[in-house]
Amino acid sequence: MTIALIFLNLLFGSTLALLFLSLRQELKLNGIQYGNILQLLFLLILFILFKIPFDFTFFKGLEYEDSYLINASSRFLVYNFQNLDFTFSVTSCGIGSLSQCEIRSVYPSNLMGLPSILWLINEVSGYSPMNISLLNLVFAFMSLIGIYFICSKIFSSSILGLFSSVVFITTPAFNSFHSSSLFETSASALIVLSLLLFLMYFEKNNSKKSTLLFLSLVAVYMLAIHFKRESIIIISFPVLFILIRFFQRRQKENKKPQGLLPFLVFCCGLIVYYFYALNIGASLEMESEYALGNPFQFKFFKPLFFMFIRGFSNFSWFFVFSPLAILGIILLLNDSKKNPLLLYPLLVFISLLFINTIHHRSYYFVRSEVVNPFESLRHINLLSPFFSIIVGYVLYKTFLFIRTRLNKIHTVISIYSVGLIILSFLFYLTQESRQDLINIEFKERITPIMELIELTEPNEAVVITDQTILLQNYCDEKLPIIDFNIVSNYLVSEDIRKLTDKKSVYFLWKDYFNEKIFQERYKKAFSIVNDLNMITIKEGNGFAIKKVIKQSLE
Repeated sequence: MTIALIFLNLLFGSTLALLFLSLRQELKLNGIQYGNILQLLFLLILFILFKIPFDFTFFKGLEYEDSYLINASSRFLVYNFQNLDFTFSVTSCGIGSLSQCEIRSVYPSNLMGLPSILWLINEVSGYSPMNISLLNLVFAFMSLIGIYFICSKIFSSSILGLFSSVVFITTPAFNSFHSSSLFETSASALIVLSLLLFLMYFEKNNSKKSTLLFLSLVAVYMLAIHFKRESIIIISFPVLFILIRFFQRRQKENKKPQGLLPFLVFCCGLIVYYFYALNIGASLEMESEYALGNPFQFKFFKPLFFMFIRGFSNFSWFFVFSPLAILGIILLLNDSKKNPLLLYPLLVFISLLFINTIHHRSYYFVRSEVVNPFESLRHINLLSPFFSIIVGYVLYKTFLFIRTRLNKIHTVISIYSVGLIILSFLFYLTQESRQDLINIEFKERITPIMELIELTEPNEAVVITDQTILLQNYCDEKLPIIDFNIVSNYLVSEDIRKLTDKKSVYFLWKDYFNEKIFQERYKKAFSIVNDLNMITIKEGNGFAIKKVIKQSLE
């Protein structure tokens, strides 16, 4: 595991350095206007105001388990990285404490890219549940830079870059999730940067293409596929390039683009690496055990697509931007006849939306097809840069329409006045929606865990819970935990007795344990736990903390 962690952190550091040098070289070649500097400063101020909570209380994501897995895994690695086998799958502790783990848990559907970077941060600065939120804010800012330069440098419009960036910054749903503990913020940043570098290298007709720019592109591609499986969508960029060239009908006029063939070879190698080094096939096979088949199936499309639409239609999450996105898709398709580059963000958006609507949501979704719009939010977060470009394009076209019909003074006054009112309202919606989500998360997730931690002494207690990774976000590293899922699959009553010997045993009961589908999934675990003689020592909203009477373990 040490090799994997060193490799991923070196790859991350190299990618950042190459990105910086490539953008610096691009700015030297093409220059940067004073107006661009003012726009970027304006966007930075907006970013700080909208993305960072005033009290630094961050929404983690609410959705179990992905919202809390990165923190748990990176914290687990601090104590165990030297003793683990080489793997690129996210790993944490299932039985035991973070500092003395007896049985580890592997989460094959998630990759080690982000936890490995957070591991290094925790090693250097010390662990804090807030570290992941701050790191994701850095990635959100990288997305912002990518959006601005895609629009400003590739589409030759700093105004389009400004509008798209403002949508990215001010959409309420994005503001809650960009600073969450989820994988999607970092993954979307690397996808948008991949597109930026690809367009800079292949589509700008720049005769001064450099090895530096090509290396940057390769590094971002390599890093992206270690963050999220869906990031493999970036290998489609060369295919899109060829298709767009075909629709341009200029093959006879243009020479064959330099560097395309070597890059296609690299993409083929990347696919081999993706399936064999990252062992994606094995992870899909493990995930299929509870997905009742391939986790990516077309039969999921219908319920999930309409769930995404319902999520997009929530006014307090997306304001009026979602209807504008529909208009933006139409405008981009129409205008792509004149500027085929407009197809890139549109096709990437559609591709990511499709791949997320054929992927199962959870065991319970597969069993019951019950799904709600909230479950789409973290996946919509993956689409956020491209959604912002599509909506920004509508605002840009609207701006051009108004500017041609009003004199300059009236245009400036009108746009500034309306813009200030809209920004103020979006700021209010951001604060309101973020606080609502934080309140729900504290009520349903964090409060039961914190109540449990208050009752336990790390060296004298054992906790049985299905909220293992959430507990590992906040508990003492010496507190032993028994994952309810592992009890169901691997342990018997005798194992429980050994693990809890001479310890005070606590069990976190949640109200959803009474649901039939949960009882069926953890039938064996319930049969073991129900044999224990427990008393309720604390009750709360939707949970109860129970303590096992010593005699029942003997």
